Amino acid sequence: MATLSPPLDARMLAKALAAGSVDDPFAYLGPHALPDGKMHVRVFRPDAKHVWLLPEAGGAPVPLTPQSEGLFDVTLERHPGHYRLRFASAEGGHTWEAEDPYRFGLAVSFETMSRFRAGRLYRAYEQFGCRPWTLDGVA
Repeated sequence: MATLSPPLDARMLAKALAAGSVDDPFAYLGPHALPDGKMHVRVFRPDAKHVWLLPEAGGAPVPLTPQSEGLFDVTLERHPGHYRLRFASAEGGHTWEAEDPYRFGLAVSFETMSRFRAGRLYRAYEQFGCRPWTLDGVA
């Protein structure tokens, strides 16, 4: 798991994420360890008005604070474990739950990416999501 990236203006980050111009979204989204041992979780969901983190142990939902245009975050005392997210839409208050894809970290190794960039990754379809697989119990 990466440590939290240098602070960025939340509005600039939300706009860059919406435009798809962030080279490494894992550097900004999902759980990140802070120097004091706490965990910072950041979520980008432009269609949500409210976001809650649902701990795996079934504890009380933890509300995330809206930062800017679909960007939400929260600082926790410790790693939340295998959590899910609950969203409430801005229109009509519809709620739904989903996995946070950024809680898994990178699924492709540095070595695999280096071989891909060099044109030496044969059967790339085996590495880049073209097959069903399960990660942390999520298919």
